[in-house]
Order: sequence, then structure tokens, then C-alpha cells
Amino acid sequence: MSNSFLNMQNYKLEKLFLKIKTSNRKKIDSLSGGNRKIQNPKLGFVDESKWLVNLTDLEILIEVTDMINLGPKHGLPIKNDFIPMAKLISDFEACTQEIPSELRNQARIDYASKIKNFKRNPQVTGTFNSEIIISIRDFRVSHPELLFLKADKGNATVCINRNGYLTKMSTLGCQDLQNNSFDLVNIIRGQVIPSNYILVSLDVVSLFTNIPLDLAIDAIEKRWDNLKSSIPIPLDQMLTALNICFDASIFKFNDSIYSRTFGLPMGSPLSPILADIVMDELESCCIKKLPFTLPIYYRYVDDILTAVPTQSVDLLLNTFNGFHPRLKFTVETELNNTINFLDITIINDSSTIATNWFQKPTWSQRYLNFKSHYPRSYKIGTIINLVDRAINLSNECYHTSNLNLISDVLIKNDYPPGLLHKVISRRVSQISHSDTNSTPNLGENNNIQTFISIPYVAGLFENLNRTFKKYNVRFVGKNVNDLRRWFDSGKDSLPFDKQSNKVYKISCIDCGKPYIGQSSRCLNTRLNEHKNNCKDSEDHQTALTKHALNLQHQFDFDNVKILHIEPRYYNRLLLEMCNIVSSVTSINLRQDIEHLSDVYVKLISNSRSNPNGEVGDPEEKTKEINWLD
Repeated sequence: MSNSFLNMQNYKLEKLFLKIKTSNRKKIDSLSGGNRKIQNPKLGFVDESKWLVNLTDLEILIEVTDMINLGPKHGLPIKNDFIPMAKLISDFEACTQEIPSELRNQARIDYASKIKNFKRNPQVTGTFNSEIIISIRDFRVSHPELLFLKADKGNATVCINRNGYLTKMSTLGCQDLQNNSFDLVNIIRGQVIPSNYILVSLDVVSLFTNIPLDLAIDAIEKRWDNLKSSIPIPLDQMLTALNICFDASIFKFNDSIYSRTFGLPMGSPLSPILADIVMDELESCCIKKLPFTLPIYYRYVDDILTAVPTQSVDLLLNTFNGFHPRLKFTVETELNNTINFLDITIINDSSTIATNWFQKPTWSQRYLNFKSHYPRSYKIGTIINLVDRAINLSNECYHTSNLNLISDVLIKNDYPPGLLHKVISRRVSQISHSDTNSTPNLGENNNIQTFISIPYVAGLFENLNRTFKKYNVRFVGKNVNDLRRWFDSGKDSLPFDKQSNKVYKISCIDCGKPYIGQSSRCLNTRLNEHKNNCKDSEDHQTALTKHALNLQHQFDFDNVKILHIEPRYYNRLLLEMCNIVSSVTSINLRQDIEHLSDVYVKLISNSRSNPNGEVGDPEEKTKEINWLD
């Protein structure tokens, strides 16, 4: 009888025990009044031990803590009278070119029909009282000195004093590469390490900000013969372009503008490429200097795993640190025959490598909450992703404990134990029966499926996916109403008039009628164009200018309202047209919506609920929001 079968049976027998343990745990927590969990009748049990790290002396209200614990991407359901009509239409219509032309109009009719029927027969998903949103809003307003930031690691939230954060920020100066943990495990598992060798890992201290540009340029020149076939310009032009890009690297923080003084700029798409080239140069140079061979050597970006003779750890570290004064490494050696690398625990078991799934101390155990307003398939995908890591990154003897850990963690995220057992069992069975050496022949499937991303509205999204199977279209849901607006990014906000890619509304001061427009340029630039448009010939005047001149009215340029932010030009045009149709009193010309299908015009017209009829983002609404009880 195989160990895999025994492990699977052992896991199945723990289902009943898991249910009893979960029930008893909740009872104990509610009776003990301990700090591990706080019970809120609206949100259920929330484990706040690692989800929110409070670095201030202020005690945060329980209702605020419960909301912050859910994370910035936690999706709030959308009320049926607030569904994002314009986004639903624009995101779908922008991708209709992927549908055969003879089926395109019927697809529009089916799409609009499903939306219309959903608004007539909405699915009740419970309610979430707006008092909770009001509580967190009032707390943020009364405590502007606090920042709620996403932790660099571990998917936790950190509450910190704004002044403390600014002080810390001001102190900052401006041979085998592995693709991921799975590739590394497949290669390293079972390898034999000499008895007098130990496993060590090296890590570069602040890689990007310590790589000299001249070192990167030298590395490019040495490799130009291999690179030039992929770069359509001569070497001298390439190097000039690189210098221009990095000399122009500036950023703004706390209303001050900074310039890079050394290293590669964080956030630049060129930096990872140049850093990798420099690391390749470094390791090829340093390995040649070592007086011993390395039985294994693997690198992921700036993390290195290798094995060296027990007495040669310092020699290895000094050799790598001697490559350049700015590039310094830290070293970690195996302890009790184990070492952690990426999300793997590597075990030097009798000189043969074994592995297990590793969780860092910063692991918050916070994942997509089951009550979050996202498609059910995303939540099942979360389970499957964790199972894949627990099984594929570990030897068989660790599988049962890893699967139990997954169950415990996801129950804290409100996943039903029955669903967890079902999905985990099925995924383990799939992995055990899969042929890891086989590769699917993608060329055999000529019927390629079209994926279209639209806002997720529970009930409507699932109906659309069922209907559009006949068009070979699959919708991908994205949440447009989450908690992100109550969190901080740690970056300076872009001034309102400097924002671009907007669909906007300007109202007439005298009659109240709105003009709706769109622009990829900065808002202040577009508003100045409107103000100066009266100087142009009549053929080039906008509807706003004609209204102002013919009726001697004035527009309220100081109170422009942003309806949508959309960087894609065609999607932005569609959003503009949808909002024009939605507004009965809009002064826009008929030609402004002539390219919008009559199917959508009729749908929007039937859905209008107010004379100015904006169909903007639902997060701007502050009324009661649907919620999963």
C-alpha cells in the first residue's frame, strides 16, 4: 500500500475532527475574551494577530480593526441599482472584435438582455450597514496622523504614524537563474552533497540602489555580441539611451522632488534587466576565483543557494563581497541540516537533498476572504494554489501536515470546512495522477477561447458566462468596489488638475446642464482648451463652447467631477458615450454618441434613475451596500 494512499486516507479521516476543532475554537474564543480573535456580529471571527500590525500607541476601534483586517482588496458587493453599467458596456464592447462579425450584434443583444433581466430580478446577497463604512471614514478623518500601509512582505497591514514614516523615508538614499520555486525543487530534490560540504545562501543588500551604472554598462559591452541580435540599434546609441534614462530618474515624495544619486532606479523596467546582467557578471567572475568546486549553485534575482566546504564559508563571502565596494552580501548557513531559501526549506538529509514548503515569519496567513465580492472560482483557485505549493514543494512525508495547515489558515479566512475538504481532496488526487513529464500540445486546439474582463456583479457575472459559452467567450471578473480608498499607498497623491485619462463632467452654473467629455491629457490642460475654444472657428467649437456663447451661460470649471479613470482610448470613448446617453439634460451633440450601438443606448435609457444620470464607479456611492451575511 503506497504512502500516498495512506496519507490521503489519513487526511480524509480528519474531516470530522477539523469541524469539531473549529467549532470548539470559536466557542473558547468567544468565552475567554482573549485577544486572538474579536467577534463582530457583522463580520464574524477575524484573526488580527498578524493581519494588522499597530506600531502606534493609539488603540484602534474594533469595528475599524475588523474592516482593516480584511485588506485593501476586499470586495464589497454592489447594489443592483448601483451596478457599473458604463464599465460593463465599455469593457465588453472594446473586445467584441474577437467575436465573429456575423455573431457580433446578436452577442450585444444577449449581453444587454442579461443585464436588463438582472436589474429586474436582482439576487439578494444580504446587506452591509453603512454605519461600518461611516465608522472607518470618521476614524480616518479624526486621525490624519495615521497611515495604513501594505507591508512589504507577508500581505499584512501596518498602522504607523505619518511623521515616523516620513522620518524613516528621509533616511533612505536614493550561473543558473531559477524562474520560480517549483523549478528549483524539481532540479535540486535528490541531489547529493559531499559529506564535508554545507548548504549556504547569499543575499545582496539593497541590490538595485547599489549597482553602479558604469558596472552595468561594462557588462553590456562584454555581452554585446549575444545581445545585438535582439536590439535594433548600435551599441553606442544603446549606451547613450541608457544614460539618458537613468540621468532623468526623478520622483516626488512629501512634496519634495528627488533625483537618483547612485544605483538603478526602483520601478524602472530597465533596472531588473541590468541588475540581472550585473549579477551574471559577478557570479561568473567570483566562482572562477574559488579554490573549490560548487556541487550546486542556483540564483533567483539576488538570492543565491550553493554548497561549500564547511571551513570555506568566510572565503565564499569575502570573494563575493570583493567584487565591488557597493555590492555587499549577507550569508546564512544551514542549521540542523536545514536552510530556508525562497519559500522552500531545504534539508540536507544524509547528504541527499529533501524539501518542504516554508513560510516566513512575516507570513500573515491572510488570503482572499471567502465573503469578499469576487467570483467563487477565484476562491477555489486560492485553495488550489496553496495545495500545489504544499504538495509540489515538499517531500511526501510532509504532505499531511501541510494540508492541515492550509485548512487551518483558510478557515480563518471564512472558507467553509466542507468546501476545503472537497477541493483539497480533489486537487491532491489530480496531482497524484498527473504526468508531470507530459506537455500539452496547444497546436491541436484551434478553437481559441476569448477572455473579456468585466466588473464582477454576483449573479450577473455567472449568467453571462453561461450564456456566452456559445460564442466561445469567457468573462473574467474584476472588483470595482473595495476597501482600498481607506488605505494609504505611502506615495504622494497626484494633484487633481494633473490627473489624466479621465472622463469628466462640467456643469453649467446658470442652467445646471452638464457637458461630458474625455481626454488623455492632464485635466488642467483640457480645461484650458475648453476656456480658449471660443476663439476657434465655429466648426471647431465644442458643444460646451456653443452652449456658453449662444445662451451667455458660464460653466463651473472649479468643480469638475471625474466620472471614470481609463487609460485605454477606445474604452474611454465608450465610457464617455455611455455617460452622455445616461444624462437626459446633457448638452453634448448627437454626433458624440453616433458610434454607440442602439442596443446599449436603449439599455442605458431604460436604466436611467436621475436626470443627470451618471453611471460612474459604485465606490462613490455612500449608501447601504450589499453584503454577504
